[in-house]
Amino acid sequence: MLPHKVALSRATVLLGCALGVATCLTWSQDASTAAGSVRCAKQAREIGESALVREYGKAVLAERPFSVKLAGGVWAVSGTTYCQEQLPSPSFYCPGWHWVRISKNNGDIVAIGEAQSVVR
Repeated sequence: MLPHKVALSRATVLLGCALGVATCLTWSQDASTAAGSVRCAKQAREIGESALVREYGKAVLAERPFSVKLAGGVWAVSGTTYCQEQLPSPSFYCPGWHWVRISKNNGDIVAIGEAQSVVR
C-alpha cells in the first residue's frame, strides 16, 4: 500500500472512531436526562395514579378522572369527587380529595395528600 493511502486510511478510521464515541456519549446523556423527566400530562397522570394507589389503595381510583396541571416545574394531579347533593347532574363535580405533586425534571413525588389540603 502506498504511504499516502495508509495515512489517509488511518485518519479515516480515527475520525470514524471519534464520531462514534461522540455519538454514543451524546445519546447516553440525552437518554439519561429524558428517562427521569415527566414530559406530558398523560405520563404525570399515570405516575400520580400509581403513587396514590400505593399510598391509599385502589379505592382512590374512584376519583377518576384526575385533573393534571403544570405550574412551576411541578405537575399537580388531583382526583375528582362527585358531590352527592348535586346528583343526578353527572357534569357537576367537586375538587378531588386526593392529590399528588410530581417534579417535571426527575419524576420524584414532591408531596402527596388528601382531604381539604388540595392546593389549586
